[in-house]
Amino acid sequence: MVFETTTLTVEMKSKTPTNIGEFPGSSIRGALINAMFYRNCESLRYGRCDICNDADCPLKHCFMNKPSNAGYLETNPIFISTDFVPGRNYSDTLNFSITLCGSGNEAVVKEMKRVLEGWLMIGSPKKEFSLVNLTESNATIDLSMLDKEYPEYNSCKVRIKISTPLITNNKVSMEASPTKLIKALTTRVTAMVRTLGIEYHVPFEQAISDMGSLEVISKDIKRVDIQRKSTHHSKYQLLHGEIGEVEFSGDFSHIYPFLVIASQLSIGKECTMGFGQFSWEVLS
Repeated sequence: MVFETTTLTVEMKSKTPTNIGEFPGSSIRGALINAMFYRNCESLRYGRCDICNDADCPLKHCFMNKPSNAGYLETNPIFISTDFVPGRNYSDTLNFSITLCGSGNEAVVKEMKRVLEGWLMIGSPKKEFSLVNLTESNATIDLSMLDKEYPEYNSCKVRIKISTPLITNNKVSMEASPTKLIKALTTRVTAMVRTLGIEYHVPFEQAISDMGSLEVISKDIKRVDIQRKSTHHSKYQLLHGEIGEVEFSGDFSHIYPFLVIASQLSIGKECTMGFGQFSWEVLS
């Protein structure tokens, strides 16, 4: 049981620096939406998608369709990955990637490339960023590994590092309850499977059970507040996320495959804006 991913890795530059902020993922997403919908499709430009005769328009639901709700997480089969640089203001360079999950994405990938080969208006004040480099890579995510037990990890230490803010609707912080990070792994994978319409039950129950017996060895978690401009609501929104590291000790024999898969998908809400990227390593 597998699903495919296609990732476009992008570098763009502007002639003059502009304020892209600490975390440009939201701006990139908004610029892509504007470029796709308003520059390239007259029907969408006037909010009249219904008058278009192309029922299979590859951009029609891009970034907009969130058909699955697994627990607190709505997900989307397309997400952005970018960097998070505390204190960054002005820059003339954007580095990010766009990953599309599922099969049959050739038309969307083609249209996304066409958009990126044009330009994106990003920053404050808005500046035109042009494409410098674009590469495409493909990968396969094997869900069958979730059905297996990995006894080599039944007693080990694992460090998880969140590099871009993890955002959830849960009022309990990760600082107060670090194991919610493990639940986020299972929720993300489950939601993606449902979103893609794959007939497969994600065996998350044992991983959730094992989560309760994990010991927190150390943690260094910080809250991050992000103010973003909502292109949909035409106003600013304040998002609260968390970044940092947590070191766990315990039984990872069922949690291990969720670490492998979820680290390729990011976790939490707002992954379409690049939030929730994490890495992990087995310490012993």
